[in-house]
Amino acid sequence: MKYGYALKLVVDENIRDEMNQYFSMYDIVEIKVKNKHLDNYIFIKQINELIKKYNDRISLHLEADLIENFEQRSIYFDCILKKIERVDFLVTHIQNNTDVRVINSICDLLPNNTTILLENESGDEQFIEKIKNIKSTISTLHKDKVKICFDLGHCKKESEMLKTIVSDKNMLKDVVEIHIHSNIPNEHSRLKKNDKLISEIVGFMNVCENLRRAIFEIKKIDVLKYEGIEQIKLIDEKYS
Repeated sequence: MKYGYALKLVVDENIRDEMNQYFSMYDIVEIKVKNKHLDNYIFIKQINELIKKYNDRISLHLEADLIENFEQRSIYFDCILKKIERVDFLVTHIQNNTDVRVINSICDLLPNNTTILLENESGDEQFIEKIKNIKSTISTLHKDKVKICFDLGHCKKESEMLKTIVSDKNMLKDVVEIHIHSNIPNEHSRLKKNDKLISEIVGFMNVCENLRRAIFEIKKIDVLKYEGIEQIKLIDEKYS
């Protein structure tokens, strides 16, 4: 399993040492790319330098409302594809708009080896139905370009959705990435040693045959070298 960290990149030309520290501990760094970043030369330069150095160890988390407001976000998406070197995975959220024409339009623009990962919103118990609708109506040309990023921290406690997705083998095959953090509403805090969510996370990982990446999406890690490694250990020592 490849473990990663979701990061809001600081726009600073002297960021290299800090980034090297992240890559020394994590297999993947998932960088959040906001609309405001795309006119920032330093940010674009940083991203492209990291991609050239670390290649497939970089993924990008796009604006959460890319699909919801694609008409307004299309220029933003076009800028990403034109200004940023190719990456294997782009992550965005599924909100209310599941118009498959939008998904097809996004896939039409993607480079051949780039996959779009659709992530569940916090508390969205309709996510599975939305994904099923998309997968059943999307162009056959794009079925392999659309996969799932399942955020377990976004699930409610005792989530029926989690039980449903675990029982759906076809759905599980499309899960290639998960996000890990506490499931306290509106928080992305670290896991604690005896957190019951850990067992759910590990159990879910064990049934996802195509799962490739587990990304820690924690708002703040105070001591990266200590807490980063400890968070991975909480999961990895129980993951078979």
